Amino acid sequence: MKKKHKLLRSLSLADDKYVREADPSVKVNSHRKLKIALSVAACFMIAINLWLFIPIYDTVPDMSEYSDSEYYSIILKINELTYRKPEYKNNYERYLKGSRFKNAMEDGAEVTESFSIMSGVVDGSSYVEVTDNQVANVIEGDRIKRSDKYIFYLREASLDVYSIEGEQSREVGYYKINYAYDYEKCDMYLSEDATTVTIFTRYYENGKKGNEISILSLDVSDVENIKEKNRVLVTGNYLSSRLTDGDFLMFSTFNVAFEPNFSDEKTFIPQIDTGDGYESIPVEDIISPDKLNTAKYTVVCRFDGENVELMDSSAFLSYTTDIYVSEDNLYVAREFSAEEDFGDNTTLKTDTSEISAMCYSASGFEHLGTVTVDGHIKDQYSMDEYDGLLRVTTTTRTDTVTQLNKNGATSTKRGDTNANLYCIDFDSDSIVASVIAFAPDGEVVRSARFDGTNAYICTSVQAVQLTDPVFFFDLSDLKNITVKDTGTIEGYSSSLINFAEGYLMGIGYGSTVSDLKIEIYTEGEGSVESVCQYVYEDTSFSENYKSYYVDRANGLIGIGITCGGESYQNEGDSSRYVVLEFDGERLVEILNVAIEGRNGLKRGVYIDGYMYVFGGYNDFVVKKLDAVN
Repeated sequence: MKKKHKLLRSLSLADDKYVREADPSVKVNSHRKLKIALSVAACFMIAINLWLFIPIYDTVPDMSEYSDSEYYSIILKINELTYRKPEYKNNYERYLKGSRFKNAMEDGAEVTESFSIMSGVVDGSSYVEVTDNQVANVIEGDRIKRSDKYIFYLREASLDVYSIEGEQSREVGYYKINYAYDYEKCDMYLSEDATTVTIFTRYYENGKKGNEISILSLDVSDVENIKEKNRVLVTGNYLSSRLTDGDFLMFSTFNVAFEPNFSDEKTFIPQIDTGDGYESIPVEDIISPDKLNTAKYTVVCRFDGENVELMDSSAFLSYTTDIYVSEDNLYVAREFSAEEDFGDNTTLKTDTSEISAMCYSASGFEHLGTVTVDGHIKDQYSMDEYDGLLRVTTTTRTDTVTQLNKNGATSTKRGDTNANLYCIDFDSDSIVASVIAFAPDGEVVRSARFDGTNAYICTSVQAVQLTDPVFFFDLSDLKNITVKDTGTIEGYSSSLINFAEGYLMGIGYGSTVSDLKIEIYTEGEGSVESVCQYVYEDTSFSENYKSYYVDRANGLIGIGITCGGESYQNEGDSSRYVVLEFDGERLVEILNVAIEGRNGLKRGVYIDGYMYVFGGYNDFVVKKLDAVN
């Protein structure tokens, strides 16, 4: 055996070159190549193991380098919110959990759907507000305004001026807006002396969309020669505006960049350019909760109504986009899910809104405080200030979430939705009265309207089934709130309007979402009663309240619609504008005319017996309404 080992050892030491020269048919493995191959394989395995098992960095990045910034407190909050913590400890865990086998093994979590809630004649040159407002003396911008001589209509890319001459009316002025519109995200105001138009719109430069808003002031004293007076730019997206006590309040949103550069304030702080370049909103004017749930601001700016000069600004970080404005205060809400540990790995999650109040007096903005209520606030019409109190209606739901295992799998049991009404005193930051879960289980708030000590709220089930109780609340005595309702009827109202004297009007859907239903209600002795209704089948309409023409004095309601069915096969015939008259007993259709354009952009106004209707593509119609009164 020893001789054999020596022989093998001597052969292994022989140069492979000589072996191949002695017998070319012999295949000899290269010892050197083998060593190289083994080394490469070893390095590869080490690299694979490093890639698989070295821990993934999972701590929030350090922001101490920005500690000298006045926005440091904001930077810390945004950094914590925008940082995406790794889902896995290492790449091996990522691969294993991402495999089909692993997913199948852990497929025990309940799959649930996400929660969402559907969608007069004047003397001289005095200004007349033709769009119904939520609050007296707080004027909202719209696409149509008028003086005693002219109607100003804001199309998608121009300001058009028409004479008020009945059937002889014509276009007398035109101004191209270089900062083209973002469909319905555009508003206009006309000064009291009818010489200045102020337009709030998204700003476009050289035909390119920009993340900016333009506040444009135009001199319209000579409608045949309209000129630009002033312009201010604000970063973000336009929401809405108001004209109150001679000044403008503008509301917008600003989204923090996906990966903010904290060395560049433009990526995480709203900016305003009054003509000398952009400047950040001061940190002392930014209101934010301790922990953010969204990296988005709701921005409030106040401008002088005559020269559009910036007077004040503020920003609410992590707040929603619905703003209610009273004569003295404004209110915004922050929505989040409040969690309560119920034991046994079970958590209760309740839809919650934190409402923040701010006084906007001429001396400057003043934060008044915050109050938290259960539920989701649908829109601005779900809030109302009266006699020093804010009344608000919400849709609420509590979900039960159970932790199934250590890997994060959960089971969610969706709770029933319902509706609440709260009365809030911001002097004490407290709820002074409430009516909890006043609707049938499974219903959500579809629309609301407050009128003095009265409140009207329409609810319906969230699913496809359409049912419509309208609730009436008498809030004259908060210690004894009384409630009446219509009972269950078909459809629901997406807008409620206090219409004519003693009547309520609902605009919304009939037995299907393809039917327009306009209904008149009155308060009975023990219930809310339906007086009459108008149904237009197989049609669509806008839920934008500003697109409706509301004339209480003459009992008129105008609305743009798009019809289906065999009756409207000709091009252009299906896009129409309808005017109804309420005579105290019935809703009577007195005008149905073809007009081009999107329903949300169509506008109409009644002046001296004539209905002036405006649509897209320069479409304009004037019709005499003989049946009125």
